[in-house]
Amino acid sequence: MKEKIVNRKFFEEIAEIVARHLIGKYICYNNNEYQITKTEAYYHDEKDRNGKYFCYGVKSDTGENNKTCATIPLFRAPGTWCVYGGQLLLSVTNSSIPDNVLIKEIKPLDEGPYGPDKIANVLLLYQKKSNSNYWNFHGLDSLSEKAVLYLAEDQNAPKIKIKSDERINIKNCQKYRFSMERK
Repeated sequence: MKEKIVNRKFFEEIAEIVARHLIGKYICYNNNEYQITKTEAYYHDEKDRNGKYFCYGVKSDTGENNKTCATIPLFRAPGTWCVYGGQLLLSVTNSSIPDNVLIKEIKPLDEGPYGPDKIANVLLLYQKKSNSNYWNFHGLDSLSEKAVLYLAEDQNAPKIKIKSDERINIKNCQKYRFSMERK
């Protein structure tokens, strides 16, 4: 039986730990359950070759100048959803400047895995579409009793093997991409 994750401490860890722990958990929405099969951890101080911060996109050491309508949820309580460019992220941290975890792949119970674009289409994350769920999810706390998009776990699920790899197109040798090993 799946139970909603209600403990904020689950999200108050470093991004790498939360990203790993999300593998095998479920995103629940509209009476549907999608198992999380791939995540990526992002830290607030990581930069690309051009000095752009991965977490927030703007150059700033404190994160303070990075608060825009698109990124403000990442500065809220750990466990807050952020929809950024049609991608689904969670605010996580146990420090003063938040980090985040990208939900990279989910799997419905009866189909193959969905990557970022399919996730955006299934959950209606694109802001510009008339039937968008953008404002239903963006900036909302996944732990709220009123949350329409929340996380759950199956306490009786068998142990899952998780592998870690380098994130695609990010050359820092850190293995912050986590995925469920396929049989």
